[in-house]
Amino acid sequence: MKKLFKRLCVTVLSFLMVVSSTTLPAFGEDINYNEKNDIANSFRYSNGQVKERGYANYAARASVNSGWPDDPKAICKGIDVSYHNGTIDWKKVKQSEVEYAIIRCGYGIDDKKQDDKKWEENVKGCVDNNIPYGVYLYSYADTVEKASSEADHAIRLLQGKKFKYPVYYDLEEDKLRDKLTKQQIADIAQTFCDKLSAKGYTVGIYANKDWFTNYLTDSRFNNWTKWVAQYNTVCNYHGKYDMWQCSSTGSVPGISGRVDLNYSYSPFENSYGGGNTNNGGTTTKYSDGLNEIQGELYYFKNNRIDTSYSGLATYKGDTYLVTKGMVNKTQSGPVQSGSNWYMLTNGKLNKYFTDLYY
Repeated sequence: MKKLFKRLCVTVLSFLMVVSSTTLPAFGEDINYNEKNDIANSFRYSNGQVKERGYANYAARASVNSGWPDDPKAICKGIDVSYHNGTIDWKKVKQSEVEYAIIRCGYGIDDKKQDDKKWEENVKGCVDNNIPYGVYLYSYADTVEKASSEADHAIRLLQGKKFKYPVYYDLEEDKLRDKLTKQQIADIAQTFCDKLSAKGYTVGIYANKDWFTNYLTDSRFNNWTKWVAQYNTVCNYHGKYDMWQCSSTGSVPGISGRVDLNYSYSPFENSYGGGNTNNGGTTTKYSDGLNEIQGELYYFKNNRIDTSYSGLATYKGDTYLVTKGMVNKTQSGPVQSGSNWYMLTNGKLNKYFTDLYY
């Protein structure tokens, strides 16, 4: 009887061990110490700690900014935060220039220990103070299997949340760039993005200008919205992007120490992927071409501002000169576009002085 009882105990224990092991991906020793302990290494982090601002800015090919630089193309100002920013007074943030926030939900594979410690608190702060927000997850994935688990991680934390900005996949871990080919990195990104998209979320990629220019060059990256980090007075990334992280040294009421500053170039609050409502966005649809938002004219393509477009565009019977996705209504006088010159009055083409010189 005792032997039978022991065998039964061993059998039950073995079953419980198998069941519990299935709650997490069976990656074993493949999950390294850095990921388990959130020890990120990138242009922003050194052994899990935010780098000194001089180094971080240098790595991003940038300068130091405590506030948002002037950018007439931008629609609104935002910040991105994680537990690194400590306890945030979101009421004070609401009273500042900040118009939206991107919140880290976690890092790495789908393990509750790898949820961001301030995720729920920061979401509540935004919701209670009516601050639109989006999400990012820091990636350690070096295989598509791990990327799939990272997608599950984000999906678990997003359940029941209503937000108006994208879900971003944060690609900046040095070891990924150093050990993987460009195609392998794109495979990992596609695995994550496809799984989130299948759940109805609009997804994007976060990386700095160096990564986007030299490593994230696969054509698949053009399928997702881009959030480019370059700490500078201008963003001179040549591809299309919807968000720019312009500084890591910002100062915002309600947040102790430095905080990342961002600009958004797409009206995510008013329009989200042409009708994607899983994030809490509306179904507002912007037609291709010029659309007016808060008194300014922006050039849209596929329901997002096309910052790569410069040229002529028509709106309500008048023709305007567009520069990087926006009409500058304060501009008057002769302006060259291509090989031709045009006379502008408040950004609008003066029909009687078109094509002044050749």
